[in-house]
Amino acid sequence: MLKNLNFRIIFWFLFLISIIFIIMVKFSPLKDIHTSQISFISWFPFGFELGETVFDLCIGYIVSCIFYYIVVYLPEQKKRKQTMTIIEKRIDSILGSMGITIYYYFHKYGISENNKRFQEQVEDLETIDCNNKMNFSYQYIEKPTGRTVRMNTGEFTEIMSLLDHSKRIQGTINNIFKIPVIVNIDEDLIVILEEINNCQLFRTVSALKMFPLGITPGFGKDLFLYYLLYKKLSKYIEPTKYNFDQRVTPSD
Repeated sequence: MLKNLNFRIIFWFLFLISIIFIIMVKFSPLKDIHTSQISFISWFPFGFELGETVFDLCIGYIVSCIFYYIVVYLPEQKKRKQTMTIIEKRIDSILGSMGITIYYYFHKYGISENNKRFQEQVEDLETIDCNNKMNFSYQYIEKPTGRTVRMNTGEFTEIMSLLDHSKRIQGTINNIFKIPVIVNIDEDLIVILEEINNCQLFRTVSALKMFPLGITPGFGKDLFLYYLLYKKLSKYIEPTKYNFDQRVTPSD
């Protein structure tokens, strides 16, 4: 993402500089209308030739920018939008599974994203309940209708829920990577999906499947990194909103 940002900055900086140089060389108020030379640099050897060269280079760069925008950028943007339409529901499914896990633990331990000690509170978590059933009700906002839909975590223990969500997410991401047009989406999105697919939380959960423990040092740090990945992915598609507040009732 940083690389693309730097490229855009350089691209537009050179575009702006080209326009400035064109104005200086051809439309400067300091230019002598009889000689077509800028008087204050007339002492410089080959100053006129240098000005003409700079002018031609700037014109060439601006023409190249226009050509790139029409021939390359616009078609690529169209392909990206079409590809995002194809994978949008899959991305939403990934965000949904991630959101249930994240906001379940936030609700369970009373953690608020607006708290100044938010990161510290999340990273302090060390317990995954491998025995007791979760039995939590939660709600999500249905995107097409805005309706609040009530659901339940069911007969799952926390370790069962984490295993189920990790399996679903990894399966969805692997299916996305098999779609031929995936090459058209932003490279940064592919990187984020790959980071989620191989995140430390999934590796920790996979290890707990074989050796279930109550105290899991490092779980909170894994969960916080998982939360950051969730936020990164949320920049591409607005995630479904989940709420574990037991007082909320579903709307009709």
